[in-house]
Amino acid sequence: AFTDINLLIKFRDQNPQFRVKTVFMTYNKPAYAIVSRKSRGVTAPKDLEGKRLGAPTADSAFAQWPIFAQANNIDQSKVTIMNIGFPVREPMLVSGHVDAITNPPPDLFAKDLLDAARKLLQFKSPSPMGGA
Repeated sequence: AFTDINLLIKFRDQNPQFRVKTVFMTYNKPAYAIVSRKSRGVTAPKDLEGKRLGAPTADSAFAQWPIFAQANNIDQSKVTIMNIGFPVREPMLVSGHVDAITNPPPDLFAKDLLDAARKLLQFKSPSPMGGA
């Protein structure tokens, strides 16, 4: 299985009866990030104040939110946290329902965002021949 090392450590602490072993590290540093669209006005961490952050509560990137907010002097009470599911995270960002999202490693995220954008941009344009 592919997992986040921090989640694995937490799982082992909470379930000592399971003998889980790490055999390979993909990332030597966590690839956590908060992603936003430039059009949403978030260009620096402090800009998240007054915005909606979409994050699955089970997300390992979201688990880092308190320390990220503290390190960047973000008043957490001024950020609306929206508990959203993993499958709708990118589509909600693309559609503007949230201003920023926590995200998985960038190589996984790019495909999801591109797929969401493609779905959002599918529409029927008027035909020059008068039909739809």
